[in-house]
Amino acid sequence: MIQRVQSVFLSMVVVCMVCTFFFPVLKKTNAQGATVELSYTKMTFTAKDKTQKTTPTFYMAILAALAAVTSVFSISSFKKRLLQMKLGLLNSLLMAGILAFTMYFISQGEKFIGMNIGYKSFGIGFFLPVIALVCNILANRYIRKDERLVRESDRMR
Repeated sequence: MIQRVQSVFLSMVVVCMVCTFFFPVLKKTNAQGATVELSYTKMTFTAKDKTQKTTPTFYMAILAALAAVTSVFSISSFKKRLLQMKLGLLNSLLMAGILAFTMYFISQGEKFIGMNIGYKSFGIGFFLPVIALVCNILANRYIRKDERLVRESDRMR
């Protein structure tokens, strides 16, 4: 049922997870001119002499796709609230994994570029999983609230 609040929050999770594929996570440039660009599919190191090294970061993309699919499945199983709560927990773990991989790859970029003073720019892709995680937590709260309401109404009969 789309008119439920948790369905709106789960839809926002889907939108945020799909949008992560299109936005960068980080771009950092140090004083010597070396840059690191991180997205959900690759991390590109560019040295000051313009040589590039690319590292795949497809783990984050796989987790983001799984989180989006889990949210879609959770929206479609609106009659099974206990299953929805379990899927919400799984989705939270997937998004925590995305955030952990993001921090790992950011630290790898810092090692490559060095800890020199430079310009660091976080892209929208850095904040989208956080927004999705908050929306997922709110959806779980409303699912739990619905389940509690149904149990209380069954008890009154």
